[in-house]
Amino acid sequence: MVVRFIKNRLRLGKKSMDEELVEHKRKLITKLVKVEKEREYIPIRTTVKDIMSTDLKTLKPDDNFGYALELFTEYSITGAPVIDKEKVVGIVSETDILRLMNEKNLSDPKRDEIKIRELQEIKIKNVFFVNQNEKLTDASKIMTEKNVHRLLVLDDKKKLVGIITMEDVMMGLSAEFFVDSIHKATDKVIESEIDTLIKIIEKRGRVSINELVKEMNLKQSHIENLAKILEKRGLIVIDYGIFGSPVLRVKS
Repeated sequence: MVVRFIKNRLRLGKKSMDEELVEHKRKLITKLVKVEKEREYIPIRTTVKDIMSTDLKTLKPDDNFGYALELFTEYSITGAPVIDKEKVVGIVSETDILRLMNEKNLSDPKRDEIKIRELQEIKIKNVFFVNQNEKLTDASKIMTEKNVHRLLVLDDKKKLVGIITMEDVMMGLSAEFFVDSIHKATDKVIESEIDTLIKIIEKRGRVSINELVKEMNLKQSHIENLAKILEKRGLIVIDYGIFGSPVLRVKS
């Protein structure tokens, strides 16, 4: 499986699909942050800690390319930090490995037993860190300025606690801006489940989640998640009674 995957990717040429996707995401982040800043939206609340991956997968300098690519495939990731004697010495991406294999005209990472440490030939990427309590905009700024796709996350004691990718940042920023746009919307009609939910609550004043399940034809867990988003933004209140389903009401 890995060999077939490699051969297909090598046919793409020097600039892989991963590189093009990274560049596209980077441009989107830069544009998104710039536009929302100009519109003076509510400051970003979501922190790196809220969306980072804590199940960190790592590599060692003596791991071979085959193992690295299998790790990436198994956990649906595109890169991982390299740890040597409990110290972060670099970060390696799928693109780094494919580029070196292309330069050396290799096709089977297992057979050739190329070690991660051999990426020193093209230099293991410099590692950039971000504190878990920083905002997503801080993470996106580092990514765009340093031209990287992922950051390692540290806690206040400088301990490695996770990793955050450009895709994570994009998803977090998009969700943040979407909810803020609902909060600020006046004349603009937003065709969405959240918009429908808000209209129902505003019209009735209060409504149970069970009633919403039947009326909106959505799962209870989905409506509960939508309600929590609206409650977090201060738009509604969720009343939990001893009996029956929770009731949603307009915040007075």
